Amino acid sequence: MAKKRAATKPAAKRRAKAKPSRRPRRDVTYVREDGERFSFSSTMPLLPLRDVVIFPGMIVPLLVGRPQSVVAVERAVANEAPFCVVAQTDPGESEPLPEDLHDVGTVVRALQVLRVPDGTLKILVEGICRVAVTRFDELPDHLAVKTKLIEPSLKSTSDTKARVRQVVSAFRKYVKLNPRIPDEVLTAIGGIDNPRLLTQMVWFKFKLDLSVR
Repeated sequence: MAKKRAATKPAAKRRAKAKPSRRPRRDVTYVREDGERFSFSSTMPLLPLRDVVIFPGMIVPLLVGRPQSVVAVERAVANEAPFCVVAQTDPGESEPLPEDLHDVGTVVRALQVLRVPDGTLKILVEGICRVAVTRFDELPDHLAVKTKLIEPSLKSTSDTKARVRQVVSAFRKYVKLNPRIPDEVLTAIGGIDNPRLLTQMVWFKFKLDLSVR
């Protein structure tokens, strides 16, 4: 049975700049490995991503053009709050519904936001932490999610470090066989000694299925 999708609103209304709403209660606190503390609401705006997965600690540029996504980002920025990014199960879906999205995402904060003349946004985001999505909410002008924090499980042990070295060794061979990945990537991972961050960097560069990442 075909999915029923809401009628598209007039462009003028879609492009209206989001106004600050009452700031949500920040009921989650996360302390990153570098000691930086983040407080945010477990319920937050959602930005669906077509073909990318953002891991904690990564800084990634994004182009946001879909009306609901623009509102979601502007809502979060207006409230000086993080928002959630979740990968779509089908990157080709232009108007994703909750059933078109994975149930694990990443809380991110916007480092830069630039609104271009056509109404789209160029943003630079930093991943904060991984979350499980426990509920999707379809609001009138954007999507939102209820989330639960996923605590990092990869500890820095001798066994973990040995396994990470194996992964890095395999990745080095992969880079040599793939001319699309610059050699600078190897230099970058060579300067990372945190097992979790190193593994995430490798996963980000590998063309793995989105559900695996």
